[in-house]
Amino acid sequence: MRRFLSNYFDLLFQLRRLRQLRQVVAPDVRQRLVSALVLSRVDYCNSSLAAVALAPLQRVFNAATRYVTDLRLGLRDHVTSVQRSLHWLPVHQRIEYKLGVLMYVIVNGTAPDYISSSVTLTSAMPGRLHL
Repeated sequence: MRRFLSNYFDLLFQLRRLRQLRQVVAPDVRQRLVSALVLSRVDYCNSSLAAVALAPLQRVFNAATRYVTDLRLGLRDHVTSVQRSLHWLPVHQRIEYKLGVLMYVIVNGTAPDYISSSVTLTSAMPGRLHL
């Protein structure tokens, strides 16, 4: 948990550093910077942290949305429609999408062996063929 909190504060620090460039770079460049520097780190291991840390990850995600679109909304205002216009999923849906893609790759046999060997399909288990 301590490591997560340091990463959380580091993500907020990165956003503050990027805010200094707000007037200099175009919105599409801001979106690429946020995707490379912030959202990639939000997505890293987010499924394992989802049980304890979904709200802080969503706050970072909302702050990134405000930065990219240059919104002057308050912290409690909704940015869901803006995230939709950017084609960004909320954090919990990003986690579900990532896990769904991972399972799709495993089921179709295109996943690396170290991942495929850690998963047992219920249809391959005796007595559970009907599932």
